[in-house]
Amino acid sequence: MVSGEESAYVVLTQDDAERKRLNDAYHYYKESVRRGKFIYDESLVLPEDAAVLDVGTGSGAWISDMVQIVPSSVVIHGIDISPAFFPHIQSSANQNIRLSVHSCTSLPEDWSNSFDLVNQSLLIAAITQDEWRQNLRETYRVLKPGGQVQLFDPDFESLSSHPGTAYEKTRLILESLWAKHSLMFDFKAQIACILMEIGFKDILIEVKEGPIGKQKGDAGLEGADIQCRGLRSMQPIILRYSGFGIVNNSEEFESLLDTIQREWDEGTSWLDYVVVCARRPSTAV
Repeated sequence: MVSGEESAYVVLTQDDAERKRLNDAYHYYKESVRRGKFIYDESLVLPEDAAVLDVGTGSGAWISDMVQIVPSSVVIHGIDISPAFFPHIQSSANQNIRLSVHSCTSLPEDWSNSFDLVNQSLLIAAITQDEWRQNLRETYRVLKPGGQVQLFDPDFESLSSHPGTAYEKTRLILESLWAKHSLMFDFKAQIACILMEIGFKDILIEVKEGPIGKQKGDAGLEGADIQCRGLRSMQPIILRYSGFGIVNNSEEFESLLDTIQREWDEGTSWLDYVVVCARRPSTAV
């Protein structure tokens, strides 16, 4: 994964406020976007002795859910490039949880053919265009034959559906930031081809709208709060690049967020998310 000087993600503050933002965002995505699912493929049945890997585990929210529904014989690994947000969930009551520091582009050699399920969410700001291929090659390698990967990330291309709006300006800012760091902006357009190129089969892609704005009720208000906090967390790096000619200072940035929130409340802007499932073939092809 990209280094601290180059990553658009690791410049974010690693404090309690950021941990809370990550946990709140996970709850919103799970309940309001994925409709309560944290295993996306309902046909997937994990064996009693399954091994599961959570890539970019962060605060461990997904792991904390998984450990509640699987038997203690299922071992759950969580990895991240930094332990800063690792939760305090490794205890005598959760001896099947293993947290460790690794890059998703270079997993341990002895993990080959080890996992029944690999979960990866919201790494679109952390993995460069080229690293996505290496990341998914590593995922393929550590999956057991027949094992499954599930991915979840925003579809930033959906922002371009609203020309002339503040959200369109936000898209231009994010697109410029992603290009600056060689990140993959068009996740939905590219991910299936990358998975097929590596050898994955049974690729399923679903687009889900995230409720946002007061017209969507409590879930929409929560979505607006989550998105604003996410954008604010990127404000320092955006202003480092002079706002890409769109916002020049923090006051203009906040004014843009205020306008976005009005557009959300009016129902003129939204953001889609992409859920992806794919399987490593059970036999060599």
